[in-house]
Amino acid sequence: MESDSSCDPSSGSEMSAQEEGPGEITSLDWSLTPSTEVPHNYTINITSSMPPSQPEKGPNSMFISFCYGGVLVSSQVTRHGCKISSSAPPSRTDASFGSQAMEKLRFPPTGTIATPEKRKATEELLTFLERGVMLDSNTNGIFIQRLCQGRVFWTGPCASRPDQPNKLERDKVEKLFDRKKFDEDLELCQAMGVTPPQYQVTLCFGEELTETDSLTEKLITVQIHQVAAKQLVDRELELQATTFILSQLAPENFSDRVTQALREASSSLYGIS
Repeated sequence: MESDSSCDPSSGSEMSAQEEGPGEITSLDWSLTPSTEVPHNYTINITSSMPPSQPEKGPNSMFISFCYGGVLVSSQVTRHGCKISSSAPPSRTDASFGSQAMEKLRFPPTGTIATPEKRKATEELLTFLERGVMLDSNTNGIFIQRLCQGRVFWTGPCASRPDQPNKLERDKVEKLFDRKKFDEDLELCQAMGVTPPQYQVTLCFGEELTETDSLTEKLITVQIHQVAAKQLVDRELELQATTFILSQLAPENFSDRVTQALREASSSLYGIS
């Protein structure tokens, strides 16, 4: 397994834990009721629903998925910052990089890996990840600091070389996701109807990774995104699909009015714009 020489972690000043209020993900439903008296006149009915058993989260919460051999093993939502490692949670005396404010996540057990050879290789790799990585999610985006001996590569919207491996340098704070750039690209998407911006980051431990690589060939990968960013993209894709369907069925300019009404209603319901 590839590893770097051991050294002490530094405190990444760009990463900061923030307190947040609870939030929930709503689902938007709509329907059209044609008028029985006026041709081409419709009433737009917009309702919202709250999925059951949604975990409590805030505006900067992250959804984190652990995969072995490209297969999802477990996932978790964090309120903002967290530390991911293969070791047990640190004691109260461990205060490196504001870790007391961060949730402590461990890589899941390897028992679900079917192939004995891959399971053994994964367990060996985990020994190099005892100090793990620290993640912080805030209004500026998602940041990471690698502390572990094992090398970490990543792909995502802030990767400088998407077609080549991007390695996290040990102890250096790196921005994985830029929320301001995402918001700007999303506005362009809404105005022009283009593809929504990318929001997901993938970490690959111990092996190089590029955008074209298959995760099934990698021992350990972790996928991360801000919950709010995915929510915005999902909403935009739904609105684009609605616009397309209505453009095929509804009178001229009617689909634009419906889409605008849905956009305004969903912005209010989601509590984000």
